[in-house]
Amino acid sequence: MKILAIETATMAGGAALMEKGRLIAECRFDIQLRHSERLLCTIDHLLEVGQTALTDLAAIAVSCGPGSYTGLRVGLATAKGLAMGSQKPLVMVPTLEAMAAAFPYCRALIASFLYARRKEVYWALFDPREGSPLRLRPDTTSSLEEALCQIGSFKQEVLFVGGEVLKYKETVLEACGGKALFPPSALQPPMASLVAEMGFTRFLKGEAVLPHEALPDDMTVASAEFVPR
Repeated sequence: MKILAIETATMAGGAALMEKGRLIAECRFDIQLRHSERLLCTIDHLLEVGQTALTDLAAIAVSCGPGSYTGLRVGLATAKGLAMGSQKPLVMVPTLEAMAAAFPYCRALIASFLYARRKEVYWALFDPREGSPLRLRPDTTSSLEEALCQIGSFKQEVLFVGGEVLKYKETVLEACGGKALFPPSALQPPMASLVAEMGFTRFLKGEAVLPHEALPDDMTVASAEFVPR
Protein backbone atom coordinates (compact mmCIF):
# COMPACT_ATOMS: atom_id res chain seq x y z
CA MET A 1 0.00 0.00 0.00
CA LYS A 2 1.85 3.07 -1.29
CA ILE A 3 1.25 6.79 -0.92
CA LEU A 4 2.70 9.74 -2.83
CA ALA A 5 3.16 12.98 -0.87
CA ILE A 6 3.70 16.56 -2.04
CA GLU A 7 5.10 19.41 0.07
CA THR A 8 5.17 22.94 -1.38
CA ALA A 9 4.36 25.19 1.58
CA THR A 10 7.80 26.83 1.32
CA MET A 11 10.61 27.11 -1.23
CA ALA A 12 12.18 24.08 0.48
CA GLY A 13 9.62 21.74 -1.03
CA GLY A 14 9.68 18.20 -2.28
CA ALA A 15 7.88 14.93 -2.85
CA ALA A 16 8.08 11.49 -1.27
CA LEU A 17 6.97 7.95 -1.98
CA MET A 18 6.16 5.70 0.99
CA GLU A 19 4.88 2.15 1.42
CA LYS A 20 3.16 1.79 4.79
CA GLY A 21 5.82 2.95 7.26
CA ARG A 22 8.76 2.51 4.88
CA LEU A 23 10.12 5.49 2.95
CA ILE A 24 10.91 4.36 -0.59
CA ALA A 25 12.28 7.64 -1.91
CA GLU A 26 12.19 11.36 -1.18
CA CYS A 27 13.35 14.40 -3.11
CA ARG A 28 13.91 17.69 -1.27
CA PHE A 29 14.99 20.97 -2.84
CA ASP A 30 15.60 24.56 -1.76
CA ILE A 31 16.56 26.36 -4.93
CA GLN A 32 15.33 29.45 -6.75
CA LEU A 33 12.98 27.69 -9.12
CA ARG A 34 9.20 27.79 -9.05
CA HIS A 35 7.47 24.64 -7.83
CA SER A 36 5.65 24.56 -11.15
CA GLU A 37 9.03 24.18 -12.90
CA ARG A 38 10.25 21.20 -10.90
CA LEU A 39 7.39 19.37 -9.19
CA LEU A 40 6.05 17.14 -11.96
CA CYS A 41 9.49 16.06 -13.14
CA THR A 42 10.39 15.31 -9.49
CA ILE A 43 7.29 13.15 -9.10
CA ASP A 44 8.03 11.34 -12.37
CA HIS A 45 11.55 10.61 -11.13
CA LEU A 46 10.33 9.31 -7.76
CA LEU A 47 7.80 6.98 -9.37
CA GLU A 48 10.41 5.71 -11.81
CA VAL A 49 13.00 5.09 -9.09
CA GLY A 50 10.37 3.47 -6.88
CA GLN A 51 9.13 1.32 -9.78
CA THR A 52 5.63 2.60 -9.09
CA ALA A 53 2.79 3.64 -11.38
CA LEU A 54 0.06 6.07 -10.32
CA THR A 55 -2.35 3.16 -10.44
CA ASP A 56 -0.26 1.39 -7.76
CA LEU A 57 -0.91 4.15 -5.24
CA ALA A 58 -3.48 3.86 -2.46
CA ALA A 59 -3.73 7.65 -2.10
CA ILE A 60 -2.04 10.99 -2.70
CA ALA A 61 -1.21 13.25 0.25
CA VAL A 62 -0.54 16.97 0.06
CA SER A 63 0.55 19.63 2.52
CA CYS A 64 -2.39 22.04 2.80
CA GLY A 65 -0.82 24.90 4.75
CA PRO A 66 -0.49 27.37 6.17
CA GLY A 67 2.42 28.59 4.09
CA SER A 68 3.16 30.22 0.75
CA TYR A 69 -0.11 30.73 -1.13
CA THR A 70 1.55 30.34 -4.52
CA GLY A 71 3.45 27.23 -3.48
CA LEU A 72 0.44 25.59 -1.86
CA ARG A 73 -1.71 26.38 -4.88
CA VAL A 74 0.79 24.66 -7.21
CA GLY A 75 1.13 21.65 -4.92
CA LEU A 76 -2.60 21.29 -4.44
CA ALA A 77 -3.35 21.69 -8.16
CA THR A 78 -0.78 19.02 -8.95
CA ALA A 79 -2.14 16.66 -6.30
CA LYS A 80 -5.73 17.19 -7.46
CA GLY A 81 -4.80 16.58 -11.08
CA LEU A 82 -2.98 13.35 -10.24
CA ALA A 83 -5.79 12.20 -7.95
CA MET A 84 -8.48 12.84 -10.54
CA GLY A 85 -6.45 11.32 -13.35
CA SER A 86 -5.69 8.14 -11.42
CA GLN A 87 -9.01 8.07 -9.50
CA LYS A 88 -7.17 7.99 -6.19
CA PRO A 89 -8.29 9.60 -2.90
CA LEU A 90 -6.63 12.81 -1.74
CA VAL A 91 -5.46 13.34 1.85
CA MET A 92 -4.88 16.84 3.25
CA VAL A 93 -2.11 17.22 5.84
CA PRO A 94 -1.67 20.40 7.96
CA THR A 95 1.83 21.75 7.34
CA LEU A 96 2.67 22.93 10.87
CA GLU A 97 1.57 19.61 12.34
CA ALA A 98 3.70 17.67 9.85
CA MET A 99 6.69 19.78 10.87
CA ALA A 100 6.16 18.87 14.52
CA ALA A 101 5.84 15.18 13.63
CA ALA A 102 9.59 15.09 12.91
CA PHE A 103 10.27 15.01 16.67
CA PRO A 104 8.20 12.23 18.30
CA TYR A 105 8.67 11.67 22.04
CA CYS A 106 10.62 14.93 22.37
CA ARG A 107 10.72 16.08 26.01
CA ALA A 108 10.17 19.70 24.97
CA LEU A 109 7.08 21.30 23.46
CA ILE A 110 7.32 22.01 19.73
CA ALA A 111 6.52 25.37 18.16
CA SER A 112 6.24 25.24 14.35
CA PHE A 113 6.71 28.54 12.49
CA LEU A 114 6.35 29.74 8.89
CA TYR A 115 6.44 33.24 7.39
CA ALA A 116 3.04 34.86 6.81
CA ARG A 117 3.72 38.31 5.21
CA ARG A 118 3.22 41.68 6.89
CA LYS A 119 5.91 40.87 9.50
CA GLU A 120 3.71 38.10 10.88
CA VAL A 121 4.17 34.36 11.28
CA TYR A 122 2.00 31.27 11.08
CA TRP A 123 2.57 29.16 14.17
CA ALA A 124 1.17 26.36 16.30
CA LEU A 125 2.25 24.61 19.50
CA PHE A 126 2.37 20.85 20.09
CA ASP A 127 3.19 18.33 22.80
CA PRO A 128 4.95 15.33 21.14
CA ARG A 129 5.68 13.22 24.21
CA GLU A 130 3.15 10.50 23.36
CA GLY A 131 4.73 9.94 19.95
CA SER A 132 2.51 12.13 17.78
CA PRO A 133 1.88 15.89 17.93
CA LEU A 134 -0.86 16.81 20.41
CA ARG A 135 -2.11 20.31 19.70
CA LEU A 136 -1.83 22.85 22.50
CA ARG A 137 -2.50 25.86 20.25
CA PRO A 138 -4.33 25.89 16.88
CA ASP A 139 -2.74 27.24 13.72
CA THR A 140 -2.52 30.99 14.31
CA THR A 141 -1.34 34.13 12.53
CA SER A 142 0.29 36.80 14.70
CA SER A 143 3.43 38.84 15.18
CA LEU A 144 6.48 36.91 16.32
CA GLU A 145 6.43 38.84 19.60
CA GLU A 146 2.82 37.82 20.34
CA ALA A 147 3.58 34.20 19.49
CA LEU A 148 6.60 34.16 21.82
CA CYS A 149 4.54 35.73 24.60
CA GLN A 150 1.90 32.99 24.36
CA ILE A 151 4.48 30.22 24.06
CA GLY A 152 6.41 31.55 27.05
CA SER A 153 3.32 31.28 29.26
CA PHE A 154 3.79 27.48 29.28
CA LYS A 155 7.04 27.79 31.30
CA GLN A 156 8.54 24.74 29.53
CA GLU A 157 11.39 24.05 27.15
CA VAL A 158 10.30 24.60 23.55
CA LEU A 159 11.85 23.29 20.34
CA PHE A 160 11.44 25.99 17.68
CA VAL A 161 11.00 24.51 14.19
CA GLY A 162 10.90 26.38 10.88
CA GLY A 163 13.52 28.16 8.82
CA GLU A 164 12.01 31.58 9.57
CA VAL A 165 12.71 31.12 13.29
CA LEU A 166 16.45 30.92 12.63
CA LYS A 167 16.33 34.44 11.18
CA TYR A 168 15.02 35.68 14.52
CA LYS A 169 17.03 33.36 16.77
CA GLU A 170 18.33 36.19 18.94
CA THR A 171 14.79 37.48 19.51
CA VAL A 172 13.61 34.00 20.45
CA LEU A 173 16.51 33.50 22.84
CA GLU A 174 15.91 36.89 24.43
CA ALA A 175 12.23 36.06 24.98
CA CYS A 176 12.62 32.44 26.08
CA GLY A 177 16.18 32.26 27.38
CA GLY A 178 17.47 28.79 28.14
CA LYS A 179 14.06 27.25 27.44
CA ALA A 180 14.47 27.77 23.67
CA LEU A 181 15.89 24.84 21.69
CA PHE A 182 16.62 24.55 17.96
CA PRO A 183 16.96 21.40 15.79
CA PRO A 184 19.59 20.97 13.05
CA SER A 185 18.93 23.16 10.01
CA ALA A 186 18.24 20.08 7.84
CA LEU A 187 15.20 19.30 10.01
CA GLN A 188 13.80 22.84 10.01
CA PRO A 189 11.79 22.96 6.73
CA PRO A 190 8.57 21.00 6.11
CA MET A 191 9.34 17.55 4.67
CA ALA A 192 7.34 15.50 2.16
CA SER A 193 8.26 12.26 3.96
CA LEU A 194 6.39 13.45 7.06
CA VAL A 195 3.42 14.51 4.91
CA ALA A 196 3.47 10.95 3.52
CA GLU A 197 3.58 9.38 6.98
CA MET A 198 0.78 11.54 8.36
CA GLY A 199 -1.18 11.18 5.13
CA PHE A 200 -1.02 7.40 5.36
CA THR A 201 -2.31 7.47 8.95
CA ARG A 202 -5.15 9.80 7.98
CA PHE A 203 -6.00 7.66 4.96
CA LEU A 204 -6.36 4.57 7.16
CA LYS A 205 -8.73 6.59 9.39
CA GLY A 206 -10.90 7.41 6.36
CA GLU A 207 -9.94 11.09 6.29
CA ALA A 208 -9.52 11.39 2.51
CA VAL A 209 -11.42 14.03 0.52
CA LEU A 210 -12.66 14.31 -3.03
CA PRO A 211 -10.25 16.32 -5.21
CA HIS A 212 -12.76 19.09 -5.93
CA GLU A 213 -13.27 19.57 -2.16
CA ALA A 214 -9.56 20.22 -1.48
CA LEU A 215 -8.68 23.85 -0.68
CA PRO A 216 -5.61 25.59 0.78
CA ASP A 217 -5.57 26.57 4.43
CA ASP A 218 -7.98 29.45 5.17
CA MET A 219 -5.29 31.60 6.81
CA THR A 220 -3.05 31.29 3.75
CA VAL A 221 -5.88 32.39 1.46
CA ALA A 222 -6.73 35.33 3.73
CA SER A 223 -3.10 36.43 3.83
CA ALA A 224 -2.83 36.30 0.03
CA GLU A 225 -6.05 38.23 -0.45
CA PHE A 226 -4.83 40.99 1.86
CA VAL A 227 -1.85 41.78 -0.36
CA PRO A 228 -2.67 44.59 -2.87
CA ARG A 229 -2.74 43.43 -6.47
